[in-house]
Amino acid sequence: IDESMLSGEPQAVEKAAGDKVFAGCINGASTFTMMVTARSDDSTLANIIRSVQQAQSAKPPIGQLADTISAKFVPIVILLAVMVAVLWWWLDTTSLALVAGVSVLIIACPCALGLATPMSVMVGVGRAAQSGILIRNGDALQNAALIDTLVIDKTGTLTMGAPSVSRVEISNGVDQQALYTLVRSLEFHSEHTLATALMNYCQTKGGASSASVTRINIERGLGLSGIVDKQQVTIGSERFMASLGITVPAHTNDDGLSVVYVAIDELYAARFYFHDAIRSDSLAAIQQLQQQGIECIIVSGDTETSVANVARYLNIQRFHARSLPEDKQAYVANLQRLGKKVAMAGDGINDAPALAAADVSFAMSCGTDIAVSTADIALMRNSLSGVAEAIAVSKATIRNIRQNLFWAFAYNVVSIPIAAGALYPFTGELLNPMIAGAAMALSSVTVASNANRLRWLSLKT
Repeated sequence: IDESMLSGEPQAVEKAAGDKVFAGCINGASTFTMMVTARSDDSTLANIIRSVQQAQSAKPPIGQLADTISAKFVPIVILLAVMVAVLWWWLDTTSLALVAGVSVLIIACPCALGLATPMSVMVGVGRAAQSGILIRNGDALQNAALIDTLVIDKTGTLTMGAPSVSRVEISNGVDQQALYTLVRSLEFHSEHTLATALMNYCQTKGGASSASVTRINIERGLGLSGIVDKQQVTIGSERFMASLGITVPAHTNDDGLSVVYVAIDELYAARFYFHDAIRSDSLAAIQQLQQQGIECIIVSGDTETSVANVARYLNIQRFHARSLPEDKQAYVANLQRLGKKVAMAGDGINDAPALAAADVSFAMSCGTDIAVSTADIALMRNSLSGVAEAIAVSKATIRNIRQNLFWAFAYNVVSIPIAAGALYPFTGELLNPMIAGAAMALSSVTVASNANRLRWLSLKT
């Protein structure tokens, strides 16, 4: 049974009578009778969808600081303008009172405050999109700057998501090209996940030609055999070989790789080692994240040995293996209870609950639709380096927003007293309303220009 929908692992799982199967998983070539023990609303898939919806609805919205300030700023400025006009009317004349009151209203227009946040967010999201990082909303852009922990799924995120041949050991006296042709011809009739990897490898090594195959026998979860070009070819696990009385030489497998044996005419011929290749840029991406002060943790449904090997290669200290979708979600929630700002990166439907529960979620665009639709940020380049780049964009954008808000406040702190007549005792004149209008426009131009600096933000590592 292909249970990658739940576990995220591409290798099929052997099932026997009495074992539990899950709705939504894919059966291979065999047939079997199953008993339905739960309604569709209570299935594992339905529970995953329900968890996603609950996690999404529990996310608190981030308040817009500029909107809050503007809501209080405008009535204060209007009141201040009236007070300035009344003061000048009491001190001097109606004309000066009108000039001072109008100048305060014009120069204190909250355009700069209103532009400070949306301009930076708009440009920041656009800059991220240029690097293949699709940010769904401003909240995700802002939250990414705060994360200190990244939970990562292994298969399809740190690795390629499909097994491939790591190395081959061929017995003495066996012709390599003939072996590759025999293996490719027989595996063409298999639907096992490893079959595709075997065929691709054999074709790459020169076994592109095909031979006729008859008397095919497939033992699910063990292997297959058949007559290929008048030779009995058997491919499968060590257990499969032992059941047929075929002796295979002993070997060490400290890396925990999957091994498939090949026998020709009931004599051992070769063994193929498989592994799920780590993405070429995963190590550099992890190093970049760690340099940003972010702790990386692998949480995967794969075996302990496989996850440990990947963690060791990527210099990741903490990892958890054999994790179900609800385990991943619970782990993210536990980190949040400890006060961590947690991001989650994944690609499978089994990652969706954890993606929804995280403060910020990242999904590979090659992943399942539910993972991509649940995530706050989609990585179109299918590279974990996009997480580090998205964080860099987020931090730069937040810094830019703060700069805009600072200059908008500083402008008002300086300009409003001048418009109210603070320099009148020294110059004998009030600020011309036209100059006040120009100053107000200049403040908006300054904020917009500062936000546009994000267009040239460098994301190179």
